[in-house]
Amino acid sequence: MIRILSALVASVFVLLSASCGCCTGEPKAPGLRPLPQFKEIQTTSVREVNYTK
Repeated sequence: MIRILSALVASVFVLLSASCGCCTGEPKAPGLRPLPQFKEIQTTSVREVNYTK
């Protein structure tokens, strides 16, 4: 019983000690920038190569 209780107390302590930054005055992380827009590459037909000699 004491092990379960101490594990519960330890997990609550870890949960409370993890800072989200809202209480410590740390600035909020900047948002993600948009992904670049890629252009389609024109493909050409490839000749089939016969490797048997």
